[in-house]
Amino acid sequence: MKILFRETFTLLNLLFWVFSSSAFADILDIRLRKDMPYSQGKKLLVGAGWQYNSLPAYGYSETDPKVNSDCFGSVEICNSYPEIDACSGQGYCKMLFYDHFGNSLSVTTYGPLMSPELHVIGWRLYQASEKCVRAPIW
Repeated sequence: MKILFRETFTLLNLLFWVFSSSAFADILDIRLRKDMPYSQGKKLLVGAGWQYNSLPAYGYSETDPKVNSDCFGSVEICNSYPEIDACSGQGYCKMLFYDHFGNSLSVTTYGPLMSPELHVIGWRLYQASEKCVRAPIW
């Protein structure tokens, strides 16, 4: 009897976590697909409630460290993709999104920035309890 109660309790805890988990609920709304245009994927994410770091009050300028470190020295790229976290220089970039529960979503893209050829090649969800690469700047 004691074992059955413990197993039932564990199962109920698991079911509660799955159905109450914001990460699980949000991932159902994402609908990202591999090879979809990034502009379409970004619209889906924002429509599902995901947010990205906001731009500085007047946009990025040439003196902002992010412009040189993440945007290849291009103010236009930083202002067009404030969610950009890192790029390899080989066409791969990582974009970060956040939800209001503290979860983060890293979207990997491939292709030239500022081009319709930029597309989604993968993504990873980080729950609020996991270490996030960069904290959001609200």
